[in-house]
Formats: sequence, structure tokens, C-alpha cells
Amino acid sequence: MPSTQELVSKTIKAQIAFSGKTQLALAAALGLRREALYYRLSGKKSWNVTELDAVAKFLGLSDATHLMQVATKSSQNLSE
Repeated sequence: MPSTQELVSKTIKAQIAFSGKTQLALAAALGLRREALYYRLSGKKSWNVTELDAVAKFLGLSDATHLMQVATKSSQNLSE
């Protein structure tokens, strides 16, 4: 079972790909360098709630709670 950090990062990567947006655009929206986003997406640095809210809005979701719901649903679908 993946950690919450891994699950959230995998979900963010999948949602970026699904939306047709880019990691570079997400980094810009968060005010991060590409390397800083890489650290978060690879699990080397944890996300904070403010960042997750901004990621959710970038992806067209309402907030970090909605993002977590998407991540949880994805995890449940994988385990079935």
C-alpha cells in the first residue's frame, strides 16, 4: 500500500497528464522552480496544505480535500 505522500503525488501526476497541462505550468502556478516541484512529486519533500489547495485549483478541483478524495478513489480502484 503506497503512503499518502506517494498516493497524492501519483494522483497529481495523473491529473496533470489527464488535463493536458504540464508540470512546468504547475510549477509556475505554485511559484516553484521545476526542481522544487520534482522533489514534491518524487516524495523527497512533502506537500503542505496551501500547496495542495493551489494544485487542486490548478487542476480544476475545489480544494485539497477534493484532491484527496480523488486520490483515495484512485487508490480504491487500483486495489479492486
